[in-house]
Amino acid sequence: MSDLAGQFWAATVTAIPSYEFTYFLWDVLSVCAIALPQDKFTTNTGKITVATSTPNAGQTYRDDTLGADITWMSWVDAEYVRQMVIHYLSGEFKTPPVTYVN
Repeated sequence: MSDLAGQFWAATVTAIPSYEFTYFLWDVLSVCAIALPQDKFTTNTGKITVATSTPNAGQTYRDDTLGADITWMSWVDAEYVRQMVIHYLSGEFKTPPVTYVN
């Protein structure tokens, strides 16, 4: 089910004429991360730089000298996230399962 949902999202990239932006499955997963209990992920910190001009626009790399400080998820309980996404894709919005609420 989650693979199918990912394919649907991937099919919309640059195919939504009324929007001036595109979105990807990782946008949805990023939002799901907000609801994750702290024992379901770990984080790391470091400095990164993002290239802003072509041909490398969007390239992200570690840069301890000029980079911006960030925190990223370095591990996540994939099965927990998979079940959470399937739950929300099923349309069960009225009563979220207790396990998915902090």
